[in-house]
Amino acid sequence: MHERCDNWQEKLQACIARHASTPFEWGRFDCASFAAEAIREMTGADLAESFHGQYRSVLGAEKQIKKILTQMNADAHGGIEELTLRICEAQ
Repeated sequence: MHERCDNWQEKLQACIARHASTPFEWGRFDCASFAAEAIREMTGADLAESFHGQYRSVLGAEKQIKKILTQMNADAHGGIEELTLRICEAQ
């Protein structure tokens, strides 16, 4: 479990403000990458380092998730929920 920085509220607020008008883009700024960036800002831990820039479409994201889950010896069909659980358990 990662501890939040002392000023995590300000860091999270700055992260949200910085991306207020950032357009959605698979692999660069999507729901998973934004959540991972927010966590990195608050804790310093990059939970998405294994898949930054590794996909450019929903199909690419699905393939990347399956690839990482397979490497973790986890259910490759578990989706983003399984990947999130596994990454958090590994931290």
